[in-house]
Amino acid sequence: MLHKFLSDVLSYDECDEIYNAFIKIENRRSGKYNFTEPLKFVDKVKSRIQEFGDFKFIDVYTRTYLANEFLYMHVDQDLYDLTVTININGYQGWAINCSNLPILKGSDRSRYLNDYTSYESTKGNGVVCFGKQSVHWRDKLIVLDTESVTQTLYHFTFANRYSIIDEQFGY
Repeated sequence: MLHKFLSDVLSYDECDEIYNAFIKIENRRSGKYNFTEPLKFVDKVKSRIQEFGDFKFIDVYTRTYLANEFLYMHVDQDLYDLTVTININGYQGWAINCSNLPILKGSDRSRYLNDYTSYESTKGNGVVCFGKQSVHWRDKLIVLDTESVTQTLYHFTFANRYSIIDEQFGY
């Protein structure tokens, strides 16, 4: 399994707590890593991914997306073995598309456009994705200019991946 929908990862109140703190941050369009409020919920989010294996938390990123923005077809950076994406505020229908086919280096993007699953990002719900193995993207956000979507992404790596480094440096 490369991806899966997760219902009720965060409550509406928890989403509102993250969002209300986030909107006070300057330059939030470029996003913000690891501010206090989403960090409060790492253990709760981590408890929802136990079925996928043993993971170590890396970071959390929150960003607001505006009308007509989109997310290019991509795979995640090397450290991010697994990502949980949660809509914390805004438009409820902006789907994340995840390929059902594992990444194949050098393959044409049409390979992924022919076999994927779309998950609507409703408030508090999430999508878990093995983002280095599954190509994923979001189509253009079609909303009024006054509307937006704020997403929080929790990134994890396999727990045993850096155990030697962790021991060496005393983490």
